[in-house]
Amino acid sequence: MASAIAERPSVLLVEDDPLQRKALARWLQYQGCEPITARNEREAVDLARRRGPFDIAVVDLRLRVSTGDSLVRQLLGLGAVPSGRIAILTGYPEDLAGSDLHALGVSVLSKARSPQVLRQFLDAS
Repeated sequence: MASAIAERPSVLLVEDDPLQRKALARWLQYQGCEPITARNEREAVDLARRRGPFDIAVVDLRLRVSTGDSLVRQLLGLGAVPSGRIAILTGYPEDLAGSDLHALGVSVLSKARSPQVLRQFLDAS
């Protein structure tokens, strides 16, 4: 059974685009979450080691130097986020064809519909 999420859940948000990162962080705050932001995989892993575990993680699939797929595996390996509470945001779902992320409890959400699907993900977590 998954542990209960805090009243103000901590959300590790990993997005390399500064405008999208800022907009998503503001939206998460408005939703009652505490966003902790990272620009890339290295920053996210560093935050996970120093400040984790987090209640939820929202990760961009296409990061400049790495992929969200790789980062998700590291976060799970570090115990930084519970399985079932990680979402990958992508505008390119075809990039995940054949991926085993769903088996790892990772949700794949469309960037085109991110506010709606992210709200549903937060409610389900």
